[in-house]
Amino acid sequence: MKGLMLHCGAQLKTRQEVFAVPAPPGTATYTPLPYESFLKRIEKQLAVEGIQIFEQGLALAKDGQRLFGLMTLKMPEFVAPDYGCVLGLRTSYDKSLANGVCIGATVFVCDNLSFQGEVTFERKHTAGMLRDLSWMISETVSTLPMRFAAQSVSFEAYKQRKLSDNDVHDLAIRLWDVGALGLLEIPKFINEWREPRYPEFVQTGKTAWLAFNAATEVAKGDLWRLPARTKAIHNVFDDVCKIQQLRNDSSDLTIESGAGIFNETYTKPPVGSQVKRYRGTRTHDGCCEVTVSDAAGREQMLSPRFDLRNHSPSGFEWGYSGSGSAQLALALLADACQNDEAALRHYQQFKGAVVAGFNKSSWTITDLEIRRCIHYHSALK
Repeated sequence: MKGLMLHCGAQLKTRQEVFAVPAPPGTATYTPLPYESFLKRIEKQLAVEGIQIFEQGLALAKDGQRLFGLMTLKMPEFVAPDYGCVLGLRTSYDKSLANGVCIGATVFVCDNLSFQGEVTFERKHTAGMLRDLSWMISETVSTLPMRFAAQSVSFEAYKQRKLSDNDVHDLAIRLWDVGALGLLEIPKFINEWREPRYPEFVQTGKTAWLAFNAATEVAKGDLWRLPARTKAIHNVFDDVCKIQQLRNDSSDLTIESGAGIFNETYTKPPVGSQVKRYRGTRTHDGCCEVTVSDAAGREQMLSPRFDLRNHSPSGFEWGYSGSGSAQLALALLADACQNDEAALRHYQQFKGAVVAGFNKSSWTITDLEIRRCIHYHSALK
């Protein structure tokens, strides 16, 4: 528990202490969700997705009226020697915080935490909250591997980007400009850059990875502002390392081994392949049709691949997370990647990140975009 205790500090509480905090009475417009119910629903969905919890820390503030939790997770198929996945969760009884979770990472050698993405779902404590919470948690948790893999892409780029002392001096001002570091924290950041307290960072040389960990080291001890601060830190370093440009480059750009869970050869275009275009349309009677056309414009119906898994005998669906969307995600991955094993391994994550967000009436996507999505772990609109 050392790592999470470092961040939770004196506010760290046991599960029993957290669950013992009574929920306030509900009203016509406010339905409090007990801490125990919120936490256990998240834990249950993580188990469904095959994600293991290695460590958990829970912190209370404002006389128990606000809860912030941290979980270190083991993602399926993910292997990285120097950092791991962290899930942050938050809720409150005093109406100050909506229910929410965010995905982040912890660097093993120093226990630094950073959160790259926005809170991935938020739901106010209204009467319909209990009805919607289960599917919202399911939708969110199903995308966690892809979201964490996106952060892994950033980390690997940080390690390869060389920085000079002048570069880091400029970075210090940029971090102050965005509110990631306070004025009095800038000297601490510079000192961590010049004389890292952890020898592992000395070995990597003067890179953005060293500077990034200098910034997150300074941000320690501010648990409640940590997601917002470290997101701002990520934004600055992503800009310096041109992360968005990397994600927009051709899909045969490779990530070094260990950078994420999708680093196998099927993320590259099959040899001799031409761009395929997949189109989904909903007929006047509500039926869903999906076609695939090749570079010459030849079009045919997309095979549902029931031979791999039969989720939906009635066919495809999209725009929500369900059996029809799962069948479509499996069929798209199998056809675009030409690798059945890959499709079976990742279609549920692809469903949550992409298919569930398709426009209800019609959509198009190419095999290149599908492989980019797997490779760079970014949801396509």
